[in-house]
Amino acid sequence: MWPSTPRLIALGLLVTLAIAVTAVSATTLTDARPLRLHFTLKRSSMTMYGHLEFDVFANPVLSADNTAVRYDGYATFKEGTTKHTIVMVDGIAYFVTSNADGTETAECSSSSSLALLNYIIPALNGATAISSATVDDKKITCSSGDLLKVVLGDATFVICASGSSGFIVYGSDLDISVKYLDHPPPRPLLIARICVKMWGRTLSVALAALALTASATSSLPNQHERALEAEAGMWSFGSTACKCKSTPRPCLFIHGENNEKEEKALQTKSDKFGDMTDRAPCCSTIKYASLDTKTVRWTDETLQETVCKHALSMSESSEADEGLIKDTILVTHSMGALIVAGAVANEKCSIDNSTTWVSMSAPMNGTMASNYVQDICTDDDTQAFRNILTLLGKCPVGAGMKSIAYMGGKYSTMALNKAYVAAQKVYRKHVSAAMCSNDDIGTVSIDQTSYLYLGSKIEHGTNEHDGMVTFESCRGGLPETQFSDSYEDRFYVSKCNHADTAFLHGDSYFRDTIKPVNWFECLL
Repeated sequence: MWPSTPRLIALGLLVTLAIAVTAVSATTLTDARPLRLHFTLKRSSMTMYGHLEFDVFANPVLSADNTAVRYDGYATFKEGTTKHTIVMVDGIAYFVTSNADGTETAECSSSSSLALLNYIIPALNGATAISSATVDDKKITCSSGDLLKVVLGDATFVICASGSSGFIVYGSDLDISVKYLDHPPPRPLLIARICVKMWGRTLSVALAALALTASATSSLPNQHERALEAEAGMWSFGSTACKCKSTPRPCLFIHGENNEKEEKALQTKSDKFGDMTDRAPCCSTIKYASLDTKTVRWTDETLQETVCKHALSMSESSEADEGLIKDTILVTHSMGALIVAGAVANEKCSIDNSTTWVSMSAPMNGTMASNYVQDICTDDDTQAFRNILTLLGKCPVGAGMKSIAYMGGKYSTMALNKAYVAAQKVYRKHVSAAMCSNDDIGTVSIDQTSYLYLGSKIEHGTNEHDGMVTFESCRGGLPETQFSDSYEDRFYVSKCNHADTAFLHGDSYFRDTIKPVNWFECLL
């Protein structure tokens, strides 16, 4: 689920987390030992090439003067007849795919994807000693009695130090069991490759910052030596799965802009959304609309009528003659929200109280991305930037993209501004839950760099956006105070990019503000 090779940089970050919390656990860096890290991922949205459990092997490499340590690591995954190997050597991440016919392809990571490294040392410095812990409703049994709580990014982990044998990291989404090895693991052979080093300097691991767990040769430092804040009582967090809290109903997913292929019938799959089959407990069935949003405006009445027809077909209790959508869950992404809101505003159909509307990244005020692409496609001096238009379409700009020009901006019209106002009124009245973003960092994926670059180029007028849609536009007039950065709340302000909010790349391992799939699963 959610396969993308660059996303596997997350594995490197997992290795770094686990390595970091070993505390290079010795009196001196020269005592650092090889490791085997067994990962158990608890959610299907986090699979690595279809695997929820796998091993990572890591070997310490000391600097010439023994003042710093770096870990090289690797993991392999079998996917049918294909083998995927991930190797981190000399600060470079290699991603090698070996096929049954003997051919190989290789990629290297980009440094922009390693921003999480900046969180590790500060997080470990803020580690807290705790007396007991419960994760996923299970009490943690720690035979050594040494429990620590650490927050990495904005996700919480509990560490159980197990003396000379290793330690265990517990989280709501993953566990990591780490064993110290007596001998370095074998390193996979790599064909010659040219890569740019991910870091301009070797990642230095300060012993004082990392001395968190027991070493192979010494006991756990006392609380004063570690300068950790003691916390009394039990720490509890996490829940691995959610059940439907309301009545299961059929779900209709409605995508956003730039879809060229219109299908008359509803579909059972869509490349505009991630596969939510196992993550939607309140969806009795899942169907996807496939609409022409490339050449057709969201204000087009025929398009709005088509969406109404699809929505009315989902539940037998809906009143087609009256145009009343009943006992249905509508899930809209981006421009899809405007189509639904416009349809209701134009009285093409109406939404009954038994229907739930879930919205993600709705451009209820439009988006400056539309203005930007229209600028690019009309200015001969900026032709070089056309290569980045894969996210926004190609020149010439389609009517769908033009129709989400920013409200009140130079490419909007009086009629479009009026349509926005009417749609916003419907949105505020009927939307049951919404996910917006105030940061476009997103999860590591094939889209991450593109949206970060896009967000840096578009003059959104604010840093609070998903690369495409601002938080203000997504709110559509709903009060900012109605939103929370917790994925357990109905109105969720995340740090997802525009692709993440369509569930295309699963959830972040370390950021509770980048858990779109968990949000939807636990929502209703």
